[in-house]
Amino acid sequence: MTSAPICPHPIRSYHFEQSPRVSTSLSFNPPPLSSLQQTTIATTMMTITDTQLGTIANVLGSLTMILIVIYHFVNVNSKSKK
Repeated sequence: MTSAPICPHPIRSYHFEQSPRVSTSLSFNPPPLSSLQQTTIATTMMTITDTQLGTIANVLGSLTMILIVIYHFVNVNSKSKK
C-alpha cells in the first residue's frame, strides 16, 4: 500500500503509512467493581452545580481581596529599617 506524498516538494516529500504492529483500538478491560466500590464512587463523585461554583468563586474572590487589603495594611504600617 503506497500513499501519495503530502508535500509535492521532492526533498521534503513524506510518506506516512500505518505500521501493522501499531494497534489503533484499546484492548484494556478493567475488572468489574463490587457493589461497595460502585456506591463509594457514586457518592464521592458528584457534579458541582452552577450555584455552588458561583458561591465558591465569590468566596475565594472575597477572601483574596481581604488578604490583599491586610497585606497592604501590614506593609504600610510596618517599621522600615533605616
